[in-house]
Amino acid sequence: MKAPPPRLALVATAVSSLLVFAHFLRVMDLPGMLAALAAPGLFALRHPAARRLIQAAAIAAAGLWVSVTLGIGAERMAAGEAWLRMAFILGGVGAFSLLPAFLLEAKTSRSWFRPGP
Repeated sequence: MKAPPPRLALVATAVSSLLVFAHFLRVMDLPGMLAALAAPGLFALRHPAARRLIQAAAIAAAGLWVSVTLGIGAERMAAGEAWLRMAFILGGVGAFSLLPAFLLEAKTSRSWFRPGP
């Protein structure tokens, strides 16, 4: 019997990818947009390497949001503007972006990406 797909991990990956896509769309970075859209498609491969690629993409997305948070925060501090609310919001986005990496460690996710008939 085939393992059921890890739906929660797939949804979290899709939402995280859309957030990253929106960021890259804002800065008009076509390769970044395409990479963000490709991440959820890796679920179709069902290979253990695909699971690791999705996890690496989730970690990279979280790193992106940390970088964006630090950049916007520095600009706001230099301008004397409020920055704390922005830091909490983008910190939450970064934390959410890590969620797929953790969900893909669950037993159902590992069995979905297991090679075999």
